[in-house]
Amino acid sequence: MNRIYHWMLLVLLDYILEKWLTSAIKLFDMSFTKANTILTLILGITLSSFAQKLPTDKEIVKQMRAVADYQLSQKWSQAKHPNGKLIMSPITWEAGAFYPGILEIYRVTKDPKYLNAVKDIAKYNNYNRGPELRNADDQAILQSYLELYEYDKNAIYLIATKATLDSIMAKPKNGALEYSWSDLLFMGPPIWTRYAKISKEIKYLDFQDKIYWEAIDNMLDTNYHLFYRDNRFKTMKSENGK
Repeated sequence: MNRIYHWMLLVLLDYILEKWLTSAIKLFDMSFTKANTILTLILGITLSSFAQKLPTDKEIVKQMRAVADYQLSQKWSQAKHPNGKLIMSPITWEAGAFYPGILEIYRVTKDPKYLNAVKDIAKYNNYNRGPELRNADDQAILQSYLELYEYDKNAIYLIATKATLDSIMAKPKNGALEYSWSDLLFMGPPIWTRYAKISKEIKYLDFQDKIYWEAIDNMLDTNYHLFYRDNRFKTMKSENGK
Protein backbone atom coordinates (compact mmCIF):
# COMPACT_ATOMS: atom_id res chain seq x y z
CA MET A 1 0.00 0.00 0.00
CA ASN A 2 2.91 2.37 0.68
CA ARG A 3 3.89 2.27 -2.99
CA ILE A 4 0.34 3.21 -3.99
CA TYR A 5 0.45 6.21 -1.67
CA HIS A 6 3.78 7.25 -3.10
CA TRP A 7 2.45 7.19 -6.66
CA MET A 8 -0.72 9.02 -5.63
CA LEU A 9 1.48 11.70 -4.07
CA LEU A 10 3.51 12.01 -7.26
CA VAL A 11 0.35 12.43 -9.33
CA LEU A 12 -0.87 15.12 -6.96
CA LEU A 13 2.53 16.83 -7.03
CA ASP A 14 2.56 16.78 -10.81
CA TYR A 15 -0.86 18.45 -10.85
CA ILE A 16 0.28 21.16 -8.40
CA LEU A 17 3.45 21.85 -10.35
CA GLU A 18 1.53 22.07 -13.60
CA LYS A 19 -0.70 24.71 -12.02
CA TRP A 20 2.41 26.52 -10.83
CA LEU A 21 3.82 26.49 -14.34
CA THR A 22 0.66 28.09 -15.71
CA SER A 23 0.59 30.69 -12.94
CA ALA A 24 4.29 31.55 -13.29
CA ILE A 25 3.90 32.24 -16.98
CA LYS A 26 0.81 34.37 -16.39
CA LEU A 27 1.70 36.30 -13.22
CA PHE A 28 5.43 36.82 -13.68
CA ASP A 29 5.44 37.07 -17.45
CA MET A 30 7.95 34.24 -17.40
CA SER A 31 8.80 32.49 -20.64
CA PHE A 32 7.48 28.97 -21.07
CA THR A 33 11.02 27.61 -21.48
CA LYS A 34 12.27 29.18 -18.23
CA ALA A 35 9.21 28.15 -16.22
CA ASN A 36 9.35 24.63 -17.62
CA THR A 37 13.05 24.33 -16.76
CA ILE A 38 12.35 25.27 -13.15
CA LEU A 39 9.44 22.84 -13.04
CA THR A 40 11.61 20.04 -14.44
CA LEU A 41 14.30 20.63 -11.80
CA ILE A 42 11.77 20.60 -8.96
CA LEU A 43 10.07 17.45 -10.25
CA GLY A 44 13.43 15.75 -10.86
CA ILE A 45 14.60 16.37 -7.31
CA THR A 46 11.30 15.07 -5.96
CA LEU A 47 11.35 11.96 -8.11
CA SER A 48 14.90 11.16 -7.02
CA SER A 49 13.68 10.87 -3.44
CA PHE A 50 11.35 8.08 -4.55
CA ALA A 51 13.91 6.29 -6.71
CA GLN A 52 14.31 3.36 -4.35
CA LYS A 53 10.57 2.84 -4.27
CA LEU A 54 10.04 2.51 -8.03
CA PRO A 55 8.40 -0.75 -9.17
CA THR A 56 10.61 -3.66 -10.21
CA ASP A 57 10.72 -5.00 -13.78
CA LYS A 58 8.61 -7.94 -12.69
CA GLU A 59 5.97 -5.65 -11.20
CA ILE A 60 5.92 -3.50 -14.36
CA VAL A 61 5.42 -6.53 -16.59
CA LYS A 62 2.63 -7.72 -14.31
CA GLN A 63 0.83 -4.40 -14.72
CA MET A 64 1.43 -4.42 -18.48
CA ARG A 65 -0.17 -7.83 -18.71
CA ALA A 66 -3.11 -6.78 -16.56
CA VAL A 67 -3.87 -3.76 -18.74
CA ALA A 68 -3.36 -5.65 -22.00
CA ASP A 69 -5.48 -8.61 -20.92
CA TYR A 70 -8.31 -6.34 -19.85
CA GLN A 71 -8.27 -4.32 -23.04
CA LEU A 72 -8.07 -7.39 -25.26
CA SER A 73 -11.12 -8.83 -23.48
CA GLN A 74 -13.22 -5.81 -24.49
CA LYS A 75 -15.19 -5.54 -27.73
CA TRP A 76 -14.67 -2.64 -30.08
CA SER A 77 -17.47 -0.08 -29.91
CA GLN A 78 -19.93 0.04 -32.78
CA ALA A 79 -20.93 3.66 -32.09
CA LYS A 80 -20.89 5.87 -35.18
CA HIS A 81 -20.37 9.52 -36.07
CA PRO A 82 -23.30 11.35 -37.72
CA ASN A 83 -21.53 10.72 -41.05
CA GLY A 84 -21.87 6.99 -40.49
CA LYS A 85 -18.20 6.31 -39.78
CA LEU A 86 -17.37 4.26 -36.70
CA ILE A 87 -16.15 6.36 -33.78
CA MET A 88 -13.81 3.56 -32.77
CA SER A 89 -12.99 0.44 -34.72
CA PRO A 90 -10.23 -2.15 -35.00
CA ILE A 91 -9.12 -0.55 -38.27
CA THR A 92 -8.82 3.15 -37.39
CA TRP A 93 -6.39 5.21 -35.28
CA GLU A 94 -7.39 3.80 -31.89
CA ALA A 95 -6.35 0.35 -33.03
CA GLY A 96 -3.34 1.80 -34.79
CA ALA A 97 -2.12 3.18 -31.46
CA PHE A 98 -3.17 0.18 -29.35
CA TYR A 99 -1.77 -2.85 -31.17
CA PRO A 100 1.86 -1.66 -31.37
CA GLY A 101 1.67 -1.65 -27.56
CA ILE A 102 0.46 -5.24 -27.59
CA LEU A 103 3.38 -6.19 -29.82
CA GLU A 104 5.74 -4.48 -27.37
CA ILE A 105 4.31 -6.66 -24.58
CA TYR A 106 4.88 -9.72 -26.76
CA ARG A 107 8.51 -8.72 -27.25
CA VAL A 108 8.97 -8.41 -23.48
CA THR A 109 7.05 -11.51 -22.38
CA LYS A 110 7.34 -13.79 -25.44
CA ASP A 111 3.79 -14.87 -24.62
CA PRO A 112 2.26 -15.93 -27.98
CA LYS A 113 -1.24 -14.85 -26.98
CA TYR A 114 -0.25 -11.23 -27.54
CA LEU A 115 1.21 -11.89 -30.98
CA ASN A 116 -1.85 -13.95 -31.88
CA ALA A 117 -4.16 -11.15 -30.74
CA VAL A 118 -2.61 -8.81 -33.31
CA LYS A 119 -2.69 -11.51 -35.99
CA ASP A 120 -6.37 -12.09 -35.25
CA ILE A 121 -7.24 -8.40 -35.63
CA ALA A 122 -5.27 -8.19 -38.88
CA LYS A 123 -7.26 -11.12 -40.23
CA TYR A 124 -10.52 -9.58 -38.95
CA ASN A 125 -9.63 -6.40 -40.86
CA ASN A 126 -8.91 -8.46 -43.97
CA TYR A 127 -5.37 -7.06 -43.72
CA ASN A 128 -6.63 -3.67 -44.85
CA ARG A 129 -6.51 -0.10 -43.54
CA GLY A 130 -9.33 2.38 -42.91
CA PRO A 131 -11.35 3.81 -45.79
CA GLU A 132 -9.58 7.14 -46.42
CA LEU A 133 -6.34 6.92 -48.38
CA ARG A 134 -4.68 10.09 -47.14
CA ASN A 135 -6.05 10.11 -43.61
CA ALA A 136 -3.33 8.99 -41.19
CA ASP A 137 -6.07 7.86 -38.78
CA ASP A 138 -6.87 5.17 -41.32
CA GLN A 139 -3.24 4.39 -42.13
CA ALA A 140 -1.98 3.81 -38.57
CA ILE A 141 -3.04 0.15 -38.36
CA LEU A 142 -0.59 -0.62 -41.17
CA GLN A 143 2.26 -0.25 -38.65
CA SER A 144 1.10 -3.40 -36.88
CA TYR A 145 0.78 -5.36 -40.12
CA LEU A 146 4.34 -4.46 -41.09
CA GLU A 147 5.58 -5.55 -37.70
CA LEU A 148 3.75 -8.86 -38.06
CA TYR A 149 5.51 -9.37 -41.38
CA GLU A 150 8.85 -9.10 -39.63
CA TYR A 151 7.90 -12.11 -37.50
CA ASP A 152 6.74 -14.60 -40.13
CA LYS A 153 7.46 -12.97 -43.55
CA ASN A 154 3.88 -13.50 -44.71
CA ALA A 155 3.47 -11.18 -47.71
CA ILE A 156 -0.23 -10.72 -47.02
CA TYR A 157 0.74 -8.17 -44.35
CA LEU A 158 2.41 -5.95 -46.98
CA ILE A 159 -0.30 -5.65 -49.62
CA ALA A 160 -2.32 -2.79 -48.11
CA THR A 161 0.78 -0.78 -47.23
CA LYS A 162 2.30 -1.02 -50.69
CA ALA A 163 -1.00 -0.07 -52.34
CA THR A 164 -1.42 2.90 -49.98
CA LEU A 165 2.07 4.31 -50.37
CA ASP A 166 2.17 3.79 -54.13
CA SER A 167 -1.19 5.55 -54.53
CA ILE A 168 -0.02 8.55 -52.49
CA MET A 169 3.25 8.80 -54.39
CA ALA A 170 1.45 8.55 -57.74
CA LYS A 171 -0.55 11.71 -56.96
CA PRO A 172 1.60 13.95 -54.74
CA LYS A 173 0.08 17.05 -53.17
CA ASN A 174 2.21 19.53 -55.07
CA GLY A 175 2.23 22.80 -53.16
CA ALA A 176 0.20 21.35 -50.28
CA LEU A 177 1.14 19.51 -47.10
CA GLU A 178 0.80 15.75 -46.93
CA TYR A 179 1.12 16.00 -43.13
CA SER A 180 -0.83 18.96 -41.80
CA TRP A 181 -1.38 18.07 -38.12
CA SER A 182 1.06 16.88 -35.49
CA ASP A 183 -0.71 13.73 -34.26
CA LEU A 184 -0.03 11.94 -37.50
CA LEU A 185 3.73 12.23 -37.04
CA PHE A 186 3.25 9.13 -34.88
CA MET A 187 0.88 7.42 -37.27
CA GLY A 188 2.33 8.10 -40.72
CA PRO A 189 6.16 8.19 -40.83
CA PRO A 190 6.81 4.75 -39.24
CA ILE A 191 4.82 3.12 -42.04
CA TRP A 192 7.01 4.65 -44.75
CA THR A 193 10.30 3.96 -42.99
CA ARG A 194 9.43 0.41 -41.99
CA TYR A 195 8.18 -0.47 -45.48
CA ALA A 196 11.26 1.10 -47.06
CA LYS A 197 13.42 -1.16 -44.91
CA ILE A 198 11.37 -4.25 -45.76
CA SER A 199 11.14 -3.56 -49.49
CA LYS A 200 14.70 -2.19 -49.74
CA GLU A 201 13.34 0.53 -52.04
CA ILE A 202 14.80 3.93 -51.24
CA LYS A 203 12.00 5.79 -53.05
CA TYR A 204 9.70 5.31 -50.06
CA LEU A 205 12.27 6.73 -47.68
CA ASP A 206 12.98 9.66 -50.00
CA PHE A 207 9.29 10.55 -50.29
CA GLN A 208 8.81 10.24 -46.54
CA ASP A 209 11.83 12.44 -45.88
CA LYS A 210 10.36 15.17 -48.09
CA ILE A 211 6.86 15.24 -46.60
CA TYR A 212 8.16 14.85 -43.03
CA TRP A 213 10.41 17.91 -43.17
CA GLU A 214 7.71 19.92 -44.89
CA ALA A 215 5.50 19.15 -41.88
CA ILE A 216 8.25 20.06 -39.41
CA ASP A 217 8.91 23.38 -41.15
CA ASN A 218 5.19 24.17 -41.00
CA MET A 219 4.31 23.11 -37.45
CA LEU A 220 7.44 23.63 -35.34
CA ASP A 221 7.65 26.90 -33.41
CA THR A 222 11.37 27.70 -33.43
CA ASN A 223 11.06 30.05 -30.44
CA TYR A 224 9.46 27.58 -28.05
CA HIS A 225 10.68 24.40 -29.77
CA LEU A 226 7.19 22.98 -29.60
CA PHE A 227 4.78 21.81 -32.26
CA TYR A 228 1.49 23.44 -33.11
CA ARG A 229 -1.22 20.82 -33.29
CA ASP A 230 -2.17 22.29 -36.67
CA ASN A 231 -2.31 25.68 -38.39
CA ARG A 232 -5.39 26.77 -36.45
CA PHE A 233 -3.31 27.13 -33.29
CA LYS A 234 -0.74 29.51 -34.77
CA THR A 235 -2.97 32.53 -34.20
CA MET A 236 -4.46 31.44 -30.87
CA LYS A 237 -3.42 33.31 -27.72
CA SER A 238 -3.54 32.44 -24.04
CA GLU A 239 -5.10 34.74 -21.44
CA ASN A 240 -1.80 36.63 -21.04
CA GLY A 241 -1.73 37.39 -24.73
CA LYS A 242 0.98 34.91 -25.66
